[in-house]
Amino acid sequence: MLLAENGADGVAAFEAERPDCVLMDVRMPGMDGFAACERIRSLSAGARTPILFLTALRDVDTFDAALRAGGDDFLTKPVRPTELALRVRAALELRRLDATNREYFDLVRRQRDDLMRLELQKVRSGRHGGGRAGEAGFYRYLTKPVRVAELVQTLEELLARPRPERSPG
Repeated sequence: MLLAENGADGVAAFEAERPDCVLMDVRMPGMDGFAACERIRSLSAGARTPILFLTALRDVDTFDAALRAGGDDFLTKPVRPTELALRVRAALELRRLDATNREYFDLVRRQRDDLMRLELQKVRSGRHGGGRAGEAGFYRYLTKPVRVAELVQTLEELLARPRPERSPG
């Protein structure tokens, strides 16, 4: 756990240590929490790091400003320790799922591109349509605009698969 006295120190600590999650107050000396959040979001490592605001301010304008600055969640003081732990755990799980979704999306895109590349090579070499039954239909399928419903279904199926356990190291 890292602690910082003000927003500028918080940004510096984030840059040096790259924590998995940030808890930030709105009111801090010097750079306030909104400005610190925006600075962290502007860093490459900060784009996907969960930032939770924890503040004594209980008005909708503060809530809206926290979201505009890039905050992922907003809790008001006094906060119950159990609620804080649950919110941090949820933010970390959302971050993990976001990374997993990006991995699956990249995998599907690479596979689609590889298939298209192979099919276009067949067309260029003159083997298109002269081979196995269904090749021409496959080519037409690849050149159709992406059907969002089919893509969503494919991604949902991929996400429903159990994730293989990764060995440490």
